[in-house]
Amino acid sequence: MYCMPVHAVPKPNSSDLHMVTDHSASPFSLNSMVNHDLVTGYPLDNMTHLGEMLISHHFSNVHHQKTVIWKSDIALCLSTLTGRSNRLTVNTVDGLRYVDRNNPFGNSSSAAIFISFNSLIAWITRHKRGIMNLATYIDNSSGFDYEDDLLPYEPYATSFPRHQTILLQLWDKLSIPHKLKKQIFGPIIPVIGINIDPNAMTLTLSAECQCDLCDTLYAWAIKPVGRKSNYRLKHWQQMGKWINWALNVFPLLRPCLNNFYHKISGIHDLTRCIWVNNSVRDDLSWAAHHIESTNGIWMLWASNWDPLSANFIAYCDACPEGLGYWFLSSSLGFCAPTPENPPTSAIFYFKAICMLCALQNISMRVEPNSRIVIYTDNLNTIQIFNSLACLPTYNHIL
Repeated sequence: MYCMPVHAVPKPNSSDLHMVTDHSASPFSLNSMVNHDLVTGYPLDNMTHLGEMLISHHFSNVHHQKTVIWKSDIALCLSTLTGRSNRLTVNTVDGLRYVDRNNPFGNSSSAAIFISFNSLIAWITRHKRGIMNLATYIDNSSGFDYEDDLLPYEPYATSFPRHQTILLQLWDKLSIPHKLKKQIFGPIIPVIGINIDPNAMTLTLSAECQCDLCDTLYAWAIKPVGRKSNYRLKHWQQMGKWINWALNVFPLLRPCLNNFYHKISGIHDLTRCIWVNNSVRDDLSWAAHHIESTNGIWMLWASNWDPLSANFIAYCDACPEGLGYWFLSSSLGFCAPTPENPPTSAIFYFKAICMLCALQNISMRVEPNSRIVIYTDNLNTIQIFNSLACLPTYNHIL
């Protein structure tokens, strides 16, 4: 048996507290005995998945009926399951010892155990209850219905959107606990802290969340006078998770993490201090500036379109001696020698520079929201512009 430290931390936007059992305390902690390769990398639905569902619904809603979005939470989600480890946890409260056989909030394997369980519930929900427009994020399940399509739910003596009621009835059948205050719906509600408007088709952050994020980004970006700034690895990881969450609303800010993650790659000691270099500072400051200048994302901008409907088509190529691009509609071409003293001699770098030059030129010739197709023979170039993820050498291009 192991007795690990216990803490209480406030829940966001609530007066309630989270009980956290710190399984990472001490060199011989319970988390140090977990095989992390087996419990990391579990996929979670994100705003991309929910956005794709909403876009499909939007185009099928030919009568323009008002839509409400709903969210249901499982109560005591982690502690509803038993822990994976055969090492029992003992919690000490007021000098008394209590054996905790449940899945504790603070063990490295807890999230993986619950996500596996809830993924099975999601499969049943979709394939046995017919709720196809369902997104899950740990204990959050969300979907949408027409605002006048309600079903009564007797245990709470109220009505919910049809598919939310069906989900709650399934949870009851499976003895999954839930509370009334965590079952919400409306024309605009927060899902994993992001405000979703299914009628305006927008994802936004509240002013408070946006301000808190920008303040923290600027705090990391400030270079202290007369000393270096550093944070422990666990703080780098927390900051990376926060930025990744914000990318649901600001997806074009992904380049701000390329130098960030390169800086902490290969480091596993959570207490190790890591210096913040100028590249990371510049990237985080750039991200904060762009967050302040935008309100969010309009999901219809992300819809697919046929390349044949493009407003502008360009062809790009490069070789070690030069680079060039050509515009199909005007038969106009541009060429230049490759840059002197580049950070790398890889041909991929020159092709990426060529595409950037073409994009900058095109941006001065087309109207906003135009459809642009650029052809190149280098898959790496396409991938970094598509994913906005790359090695630090190429990050200034993005």
